Amino acid sequence: MYNNVIFIGGGRVTRILLKGLISQNVLPEKIRVIDPNKNTSVVEEFGLDTAENKSSLHEMLVASSELLFDSQYSTEEVLNMIPARPIEEEEENFRRIFDNRLTGIYSKLTKKYNN
Repeated sequence: MYNNVIFIGGGRVTRILLKGLISQNVLPEKIRVIDPNKNTSVVEEFGLDTAENKSSLHEMLVASSELLFDSQYSTEEVLNMIPARPIEEEEENFRRIFDNRLTGIYSKLTKKYNN
């Protein structure tokens, strides 16, 4: 079904999606959580491989550095590839949608699969 699933950030949405993936029998070794805040609790909570997740973060940082310093792109072009809070002005709307809709959907799904 999935080759690998990678989440950037280990917050609430990641936790909800991880619960869904695990309930659908996606193998934990196919999941990576890259959290710049070094939040390993979500990794440990879902039984993911902490060493693999650290390795994935390392690989991402190395590749980003190589793109910045060893590619044909200018610094400005590379920085323009980075989505620095691309939806920041809509964040409150997303939070409201999450709180109003996704939490209810998640509750219904967990009740269905836990019975």
